[in-house]
Amino acid sequence: MSRKRCIYVGVLALALIAFIVDRAFLAEPESAYAEEPLPTASKAKVTHDTVTDTAEPVGEIDPTLDRLEQLPESVPGRDVFSLSGAFLARQKKLEEEAAKAAEAAEAPKINPAQTFAETHSLQTTMVSENLSMAVVDGKVVRVGDVLDGFRLVQINSYQVRFQHGTSGAVVELTLPSQPQ
Repeated sequence: MSRKRCIYVGVLALALIAFIVDRAFLAEPESAYAEEPLPTASKAKVTHDTVTDTAEPVGEIDPTLDRLEQLPESVPGRDVFSLSGAFLARQKKLEEEAAKAAEAAEAPKINPAQTFAETHSLQTTMVSENLSMAVVDGKVVRVGDVLDGFRLVQINSYQVRFQHGTSGAVVELTLPSQPQ
């Protein structure tokens, strides 16, 4: 017999001896008794209109079954994976709000300087060493006066200059007909 086979036989013999010692001297056999099966919920026959019990409930009933009674009745033939009407309405509302926001973003930006120049006209100016005035839309204005958010900053012989308070945009109004 080869040395390798002797080692295998020795290991197998030791394992067999350990097994016999364990079963014979160390462990007492445990008795095995069959337990009664746990009580189950009653089997019910389900129809669309009624639910009838075929057996009496035995033992304790799972408390989570009460939640089933709180669920709304299902509609026969309804796909449970289809989207609900409330969800679709909420999605439609969100889409409409997004469309309105997109329209507002695409709307042309109103240029306050251009609007001011289009709505106001210079009618006359008076420039002297002590006093300078202009008449804009029939209203007398002096340097420093504010008209629709624009401050009058300069008066010349044939034009006036306004500056917007927040944006700093400058608007120049000139007399309609300047002498040649």
